[in-house]
Amino acid sequence: MGFVPADAEWYLAELMQELTVEEDSRNVVWRNLTLVHANSPDEAYEKALSLGPAGDTEYLNPSGKAGDYSFSRYFFYGRNSMMP
Repeated sequence: MGFVPADAEWYLAELMQELTVEEDSRNVVWRNLTLVHANSPDEAYEKALSLGPAGDTEYLNPSGKAGDYSFSRYFFYGRNSMMP
């Protein structure tokens, strides 16, 4: 990990999510940037890990087809650093 000041309180998590719909070969993928408040990089990392799966959702679209928002991947940034 790169340099993280001792007084750092904010970290950046990048979450990739995917939308799939039943009987549709297409999908949509997007990235959400989220600020994470924590007392250490390790605490921020654990909080970031819980954000992705918390957004998983299944639903029926207006055509009655099942859709699924799912967490694909995350990146975690702590002041110029990235963790896989």
